[in-house]
Amino acid sequence: MDVLKKYDELKLTKQRYFALIPKTIFIDGLSAQAIGLYAYLVFKSAPQTQFNGKQGWQNVSFRYICQDLSLSNKNAQNTNSYAVKGIQNTLNELEEAGYITTNHYKWISKTWFNVIINPVDKSDGFATLYPNVMNQLLNRADRGSNTLKRFALYVAMRSCTFSNDDSSKVIGATPTYLGNMIGLSASTVFRHFVWMRKHNIVAYYHVRLNNASGTTKYYYADINDHKMLTKTIKDKIKHKRVLKVID
Repeated sequence: MDVLKKYDELKLTKQRYFALIPKTIFIDGLSAQAIGLYAYLVFKSAPQTQFNGKQGWQNVSFRYICQDLSLSNKNAQNTNSYAVKGIQNTLNELEEAGYITTNHYKWISKTWFNVIINPVDKSDGFATLYPNVMNQLLNRADRGSNTLKRFALYVAMRSCTFSNDDSSKVIGATPTYLGNMIGLSASTVFRHFVWMRKHNIVAYYHVRLNNASGTTKYYYADINDHKMLTKTIKDKIKHKRVLKVID
């Protein structure tokens, strides 16, 4: 099979909506879990009249978040579990950094609460997150903290692109570079990329560059931009920058 045709049969619905994540989130010292949780909260939120039009998520619980992210068993009842405490701590991290405000219902033991997404300065740019990818990350979530890390990696990846510029939709950033953005090791980033490639969350080509040392490199794109990725690799072959497509 021609490797450059591996995405030809992929059918995707055009994405008309997206969530915006400010790039300042990478310079405020937040953990990968906090970046991932913020992306999740923005994805779940919508403009709310009772919050004066601010984006928010009403009537949520720690246990629901844990179950939705596959951090705990669907039937788990223990609200004092390690997973719940982890979400509480990460929400506190986001609130202390000014990204969210939580509004608890004190009369029911703080089980249910609202999350308000605070307006932030996006003048330094933002990452656009597509709902089909976010849903895929959620639907294929496995147990543990991997889902939040994958959300964070998706945010980092998308922050390297510009939606109105087709030429920038292909990402050649290394796992080391992306890992430094979100506080993860290069090996962890690469491992999550392997998982995301397997589940068609990102499109990729592994190529051998046309240089003296025969260096190999991965090029990535959001799965929604797979056609642009393929076109870019074909152009690199045409201009003899890429010697061979490995997979």
